[in-house]
Amino acid sequence: MKEALTSFDIRVLLRDLSEIEGAYLDKVYQRDSSFILRFNLPRVGRRELFFEPGRWIFLGQDFEKPRTPPAFAQNLRKLLHNAVLQEVRQRGFDRILLMKFEKETEYTLVLEMFGTGNLVLLRGEEILQALRPAKWRTRDVWRGQTYIFPPEAGNPTTLDFGDFREIVGAYEGPVVKVLALSLGLGGLYAEETCLRASVQKDDSAKNLGEEEMRALYEELRGLLKQLDEPAPVIVLDEGPVDVVPFPLQLYESYRLKRFGTMSEALQEYVNSLRDEVPKDEARAKIERRMGRQEEVLKDLKEKIELAGAATDYLYANYQEVDRLLRMAREGKLREGLDPESGLLRLEVSGHQLELDIRLGVDENARLLYQRKKASMDRVKRVRRALQESKRELGRVRTTTRRQERRSAYKPSKRFWFDAYRWSLTSKGFLILGGRDARSNEKLVRKHLEPGDRYFHADLPGAPSVVLKDGSKAGKGDLKETSRFALVFSKAWQLGIGSGSAYWVKPEQVSKTAESGQYLKTGSFVIRGRRNYHHNLALALAVGEVSYEEVNRVIAADPDAIEELSRKYVVLEPAGALERRSLVRQLSETFGVPPEEIEKVLPAGTFTVRRVTGLSLDETGN
Repeated sequence: MKEALTSFDIRVLLRDLSEIEGAYLDKVYQRDSSFILRFNLPRVGRRELFFEPGRWIFLGQDFEKPRTPPAFAQNLRKLLHNAVLQEVRQRGFDRILLMKFEKETEYTLVLEMFGTGNLVLLRGEEILQALRPAKWRTRDVWRGQTYIFPPEAGNPTTLDFGDFREIVGAYEGPVVKVLALSLGLGGLYAEETCLRASVQKDDSAKNLGEEEMRALYEELRGLLKQLDEPAPVIVLDEGPVDVVPFPLQLYESYRLKRFGTMSEALQEYVNSLRDEVPKDEARAKIERRMGRQEEVLKDLKEKIELAGAATDYLYANYQEVDRLLRMAREGKLREGLDPESGLLRLEVSGHQLELDIRLGVDENARLLYQRKKASMDRVKRVRRALQESKRELGRVRTTTRRQERRSAYKPSKRFWFDAYRWSLTSKGFLILGGRDARSNEKLVRKHLEPGDRYFHADLPGAPSVVLKDGSKAGKGDLKETSRFALVFSKAWQLGIGSGSAYWVKPEQVSKTAESGQYLKTGSFVIRGRRNYHHNLALALAVGEVSYEEVNRVIAADPDAIEELSRKYVVLEPAGALERRSLVRQLSETFGVPPEEIEKVLPAGTFTVRRVTGLSLDETGN
C-alpha cells in the first residue's frame, strides 16, 4: 500500500490548496507528529488542512483534535494566528510545499514531504521553529539558522527533448532508474512511462534508439499533461492499494473508485490505512486478485484468437464479404445490419464478427489487426501484473512462516548488566549506558568506580555512560565510547549527522548541586576539565559477538564490531528504513526475540551503509 505522497500527487493537490488562499489561519492542532491547520475563508467558512510530515497533506473534515496542543503547535498558533495565507506553491517538482503567510511581517511554512519529513516556520529566510531540528552535510535546520533548501531533484516539467535525450542517454543503468531518480519521476511513474512507451524498464538507458527515446519523451509529456486535468482514483483490490491523481495502465486489472478532488481521495485512503489486514486475509486478497487477472488473460486470449480467425475469414471470403458490405451500404441488405451504428454482424467460428460497412474489406481487416495487437499488448501487461502478484503472495507466505519461527526464538542468556544499555569496545572493554533518568541515577551511584570513565554527549537529556576500567583503555576505546554516548542521545532521532561528546574521571561526577540549585533524578554536576571528542559522525553497527562464551547481539561502534564480529550491519540515521522493519529483519537474521533487538537500537529511522555476513533489505520490504 502507498505510504506517502509523490511529486505527482503534490502537483495535483495544489489545485485543492489554492482554494484556501486568502484564508485566515485560525487554529493549529498537533497530535504526535500530525497537524491540523484550521482556516477561516471569507464568505465560505472553515476549511481544515491535514499534514503529516513525510507522508500526507490534504484538505478534509471531521478530524479528531487534541484538547491541549504541544508547545510546538502553541508557538505556531501564537505567531500565525489570523495570518492571511497568500500563496501555496510547490518547489520545482520536489516534495516540498511552501505556504506564504502575511501578518505584521511575512512568514513561510515549509512542509517537507521527503524522508521522515519536517515542518519549518521561517521569517524571511530565518528559521523560527523546526519540528525536527537536524544537521546535514549540506544544511542545518536549527532555530536561528538561515533555511537552506535541499539540492533540487530533477524537474521533468521543464525538459525539452534535447535535455531529456542527453540525461537518459548518458545513464549507464536501467532506463526505469534514470527516469525515477535523475528526472524525479519516482518508481511508479517511471514504470508507467516505460509501459506506455512499450519500452522494457530494465533496458540499458544508453542503448536506447531514437524512436524509443522519442516514445518515452512523448509518453512522459502525456503523463504530465494529465496533471492539468486530474481524475483522482483509489485503486482497489478488495481493499485500497494506492491513490493516484489519474488512472494508470499499471493498475488496469484493478478496480477504481473515482473522486472529485485529490483531497477527497486521500482522506478516504488515509483513513483506510488504520485498519490492518490479517495475513490470512491478505493472502486471500492476493489470490482473488490473481484469479481476476487469470480471467482477464483468458478473455484476452479469446479475443486474439477471434481476431485472427476473423481476419483469415475475410481474406478467404474476400469477394463474398465485399459484396455483402456493398449491399449493406446500398440498403439492399437487412439481415445482421444495425443501421444506427453502421455495423454488419456475421457469424465466424461460433462468434459474432462486426464489420464497419463504411469501410472496405482491407480496412476492416486492418482494424481487426489493430485490435489483436492491442489485446496482445494487454496480455503482456496483465502477465507482468500476475507475476508481481505471485511474488507478493510469496512474500506474504514467507513473512507468515518467519513470524511462526519467531515465536520459537529463545531468549539469550542474561548478564547482570542487561538492565542497562551495554556494548564493547574494540579491545573488549565493557560500556554501560542508562536507558532513562532512573537507570542513569542507578548506574552512576552503584557502578561508577575508581578507574572507570564517565561519558556524556554534548546534548541536553543525553544518557550517562560508563566505560568500565576506562583508565586502562586506549584512545580508540575512548573515542568509540564517546560515539556510543552520542548515538543514544537525541542526536539519532533528530537525524543529526555529527556531534560531540566528552569523558571525565569518576571524581569529577557529583550529585551535589550548586547552592540554590536542584538536580533532577538522573542528572549530575561535572566539575573540572572535560575531555572532548568533536565532529563524531553518527554511525552504529549491530552484530553478533561472543562475550564470556555467550553469543549476544549488541550495538557498538563500527570499528569495534569489525574487530569482534563476522556478521553485522553498519547503520546511519535519518533514512528510509523504519525502526520496526529493522527490528523484524535483524530478529529473523540473528534468530533472537525482537525484544532483544529493540533494546540495542536507538529511536529514529535508519540508513544501511554496509552489510557483512548476512542479508538485509534496506527498504524494509
